[in-house]
Amino acid sequence: SRILDGNPRRIAQLINLVRLQRLLAPALGVIVEDRQLTKWTAVALRWPVFMLDLTHERDLLRQLATIKEPDNPSARFRQWRDIPEFIEFVRSPGPAGENPNGYNLSDPNVVIALLRLGVAVPISDEDTARARAREYS
Repeated sequence: SRILDGNPRRIAQLINLVRLQRLLAPALGVIVEDRQLTKWTAVALRWPVFMLDLTHERDLLRQLATIKEPDNPSARFRQWRDIPEFIEFVRSPGPAGENPNGYNLSDPNVVIALLRLGVAVPISDEDTARARAREYS
């Protein structure tokens, strides 16, 4: 809930989106841990422009979720890497005492499955304009 600023509406939105995606996953052949799905959805709700960036760089989430930086990082990679709250959340192993792999978003198979599932979050015109401006800069 911290990532959604403790906002009860955003938390309810997260819960409802995860439930919907959990219902859709079998029909799409997507098999992921509930914790991975919840983390994916939280990222989409908190940083919807990141989902736009993923449409341009499918490997971006896997690269950002790992500690080792790529040899030739893209502008998108550098932009998201430089947002401490984002990097901390994407790389976090989850609560102490739980299997950290359940929260891992660096596995390419998990990322592919999550991309197939997608997530429907509203992206403001302002966010879209900012994302497009980055493409041309």
